[in-house]
Amino acid sequence: MLLRTIWRKKKPSIKALRKRPGSLKRKAVKSTSDLELIVISSPVPVPNEADGIQQLFEAGMELFHLRKPDMDQDAFLKLLAQMDSKYCNRMAIHQHHDLADDFGIKRLHFTEWKRKNTAKDELLGLKEKGLKISTSIHDLGLLTSLSHFDYVFFSPVFDSLSKKGYSSSLESGFKLVKPVGSPKVMALGGVELKNLSQVKAMGFDGAAVLGAIWNQTEKERPKILQALMKKEINKLHYISQEPPFNSHLESILHALEAGCKWVQLRVKNLQEQEVLDIAKVARQLCTEHQAQLIINDYVTVAKEVNADGVHVGLNDMSVAAARQILGPDKIIGATANTIDQVIMHAKAHPDYIGIGPFRFTRTKEKLSPILGLEGYASILNAMNSLKINIPVIAVGGIISSDVPALLAQGVHGVAISGDINHATEMERKVEEIYQMLQVAK
Repeated sequence: MLLRTIWRKKKPSIKALRKRPGSLKRKAVKSTSDLELIVISSPVPVPNEADGIQQLFEAGMELFHLRKPDMDQDAFLKLLAQMDSKYCNRMAIHQHHDLADDFGIKRLHFTEWKRKNTAKDELLGLKEKGLKISTSIHDLGLLTSLSHFDYVFFSPVFDSLSKKGYSSSLESGFKLVKPVGSPKVMALGGVELKNLSQVKAMGFDGAAVLGAIWNQTEKERPKILQALMKKEINKLHYISQEPPFNSHLESILHALEAGCKWVQLRVKNLQEQEVLDIAKVARQLCTEHQAQLIINDYVTVAKEVNADGVHVGLNDMSVAAARQILGPDKIIGATANTIDQVIMHAKAHPDYIGIGPFRFTRTKEKLSPILGLEGYASILNAMNSLKINIPVIAVGGIISSDVPALLAQGVHGVAISGDINHATEMERKVEEIYQMLQVAK
């Protein structure tokens, strides 16, 4: 209902769009720059636990493992019943697997003991039914024998935050080398914000956190989660447009269904309340598709809808002022066209800088001078000389065939709108771009 009132022209509702053939069958494409993050519950009861878990989901938690080794089935069932059913598809349970069907849970975790006492045929049968299965190991030599699992937890990677005396045995400079056919490996044990980048450098596919979340106060947990999640800047930024016959929201929905995991809502020449109405729905859509939402320019709107961050232009609020309003946990990006503008932004430590335009584009008024490949090379070389290590997103008239050349100049990623919007097969176009970005990585 809300969508119909805020779209500027009469459009089909998002509910109607979802009924179109194949609209929900598109495979989500995850950026290869992302480090998957899993939150594991506290093994012991936590005050207001169901509400606390719900807050983490609302803060953007992608995958949650409910692990209660000493909780009986009745108490476990009661805890599950207190949670919003819409999040059950993002939840795995470690105990009482027979409750999964009752709650629509499609992920089961097997402890080492349970794995060793479950026949492989039974595990394969679960996968044939569409379930995802995971397990825990302490010996990486087991990976070749666990190819039927979707992912494994390996621990301890660092000294545990929740178990005293549970210390890492990994050598300095450890690098994970997985045998062919191995499942994904998630780092567990002592993972926190300060060593998350180290987890990625070690070669793990993702990380699981426990003490980093549950050792905090109830108020601080969502902030810590968002800080853990926000540091990876996606390599493909989709910027919303109003192409002919579509609205911002409709174009965002199509991009999300095609696999985009980063959306910048860029609405111009509207009153703040109108932008807020659109942003509320964009926030809902991005949450449903586990994508990040960045609001262009309207910092107070970004705060109101709890967006993942904001992008400020050269004539908008400064990076420092935006940080003061949004706090340290949100992503803040900024626009630049020259090295002097980059230097100006760098003093306030933005999370990324959008540099452009690459070529002429009709989507932006008051276009800055065109950079081309030579312009990017000049700015990026200067940034390297000045030791400014901020991810650069190339923006402005970029199409997929431009990606290899731009990456060769040293950009972190690209912002693309029109080439995705006008693609006959959007999902294939998005996947093609992500594959190009993966090669660069």
